[in-house]
Formats: sequence, structure tokens, C-alpha cells
Amino acid sequence: LAFINIASCYYNLTKTEEAFQYILRYKDLCSTFGDEMDRYSLNHLYSLIYCQEQNFTKALEAANNCLTIATNLQLQKELAESYNLLSFILIFTNSYDQALHYAKKAQITAYQHCQDNLYLICEIHCNLASAYAHLDQIVEAENTLLLLEANPYISSHSRERSRFFYLRGLLLLKAGKLDAAIDAFEDCGYDYELIFI
Repeated sequence: LAFINIASCYYNLTKTEEAFQYILRYKDLCSTFGDEMDRYSLNHLYSLIYCQEQNFTKALEAANNCLTIATNLQLQKELAESYNLLSFILIFTNSYDQALHYAKKAQITAYQHCQDNLYLICEIHCNLASAYAHLDQIVEAENTLLLLEANPYISSHSRERSRFFYLRGLLLLKAGKLDAAIDAFEDCGYDYELIFI
């Protein structure tokens, strides 16, 4: 467990090579002593790191592995996470219809089984708003941003708050409100590459 936690820390610091070193150590342990939950955790982190490296084919493969494990074990939180992870990756590949499909599945599952997980709900709303915005479904995107803004997780976590301001800026830009869009983008206060929209 320590290896996967260290790998997660390196991932959050965008230190991919270091993260992979710990993932490989964790993978070795999993192959000998691991169970399906260990394989789920391994694939989840693999997916995020591959996404960070813009290897979306491998990221999708790992995310689909997560979905299979969560489905087979009937783990609702992990199922919601897997749907959300697929949505997240599909946004990067400009597959907005598919991203929206998986974000909606994540939302339904999370609302039914883990609505107290504010982080997961926040991430799902970010993906929903992003997919809606890129599909020019502005009203739906704005309504989702209202849900996102009401999530207490936004006010205490800079990455998610930055994603919120980026999405607000994107919507303002699409509405032709350039000055307000620039203000929202400046409020991001975060490197776009780290936001992962």
C-alpha cells in the first residue's frame, strides 16, 4: 500500500517517472500477493499517469480494466470512479459524446451509492460541465457549474477550484463575453496542463 501511495504523491506532483518506479514495485507485489482491489488501484493509477503522459490508448485500456474489475466485484464507488475516469480521458481525446455518456453514468452511480463522497461528485461535475461545454450544451453546462460551485470541496482544493474557473471561462468565451472569460481564466491561477480539462 505504501508503494501505491507514494506513486500517487508523485503523480500529483506531475513526476511521472518517479511515480512509474513505485507503480512497478507495487505491480511486482500485486502479481505475487495482490487481490482484485490491488489490481483495481494499480490500473486506476496507471490510467491517470498514462493520461498525464498523453498516451490515451493505454489510459483508456487501464480505465476499462478498472471498469471490468469494479463491475465483476460489484463495487459501486469504484464503478462510479471508473465511469468518471473514462469520461475524464475521453475529454482529452475530444470524444465529448462518449465523455458525457460516461459522466452521466458516473453521476447516477455516485448519487445512488456514494453521494457523501464530495471529491468524486466534484470530479464528476467537472467532467459533465466540460463535456456539455464542448458539445455547446451551454444551459446544461451552466447548471452543472452551479452544482459544482455549491460543492464544498471546491473552496478548499486549488486544483478543483482552478478547473471550476477554467470551465466558467470556457462558457463565458463561448457566450462571447471575452473580458469576463479572461477574468475567469486569470482566476484559474493554475497551470492549464495540471488542470486536466
